[in-house]
Amino acid sequence: YGLKAGAQAGYGTGVLISGDGLILTINSLLIDARQVRVVTADGVNREATIVRRDDQRQLALLKLVPKDGAVATAPIPHFDLACGGETPPALQPGDWIIVAGNPFKVADGAEPVSLAHGVYSARTRLDARRAAKEFPYHGDVLIIDAVTSNPGAAGSAVVDLDARFVGLIGREVTSNLTHT
Repeated sequence: YGLKAGAQAGYGTGVLISGDGLILTINSLLIDARQVRVVTADGVNREATIVRRDDQRQLALLKLVPKDGAVATAPIPHFDLACGGETPPALQPGDWIIVAGNPFKVADGAEPVSLAHGVYSARTRLDARRAAKEFPYHGDVLIIDAVTSNPGAAGSAVVDLDARFVGLIGREVTSNLTHT
């Protein structure tokens, strides 16, 4: 949870990527927030600090603040993004994917996140805008057919059927080429 501004929801989804509480999410969810509140899978509200923002890729890296002033916390279940020299999983058009996230704040406590399934269609370059503003990221994106444009879905994990992390849901944008 960050700041709400206009029609933009002040909440979204993040993905734990380390046992010590690093969280990957979408930068635009945080707007100019300095303090961020996180609800972990066990329903516990935690404070998080913003470690880094990447405006180009629209990503933010957060760090859970240890509970009760503790120096360290027990390892948290997370996605291991370190491939150990292996290449990340390569999706082929037609492969099934699963999106795990918190659209509409369904997991505001210890409730499970929502799952959506879909099919990976393609990888393409993004040339888009958000409303009337150009979107700063112009790199590759995955095209999937899962419904992920709901409030709170941005930052959701996209995984293959072996539960390997393959991507993160971004914000809704409009193609400059097709206007869709």
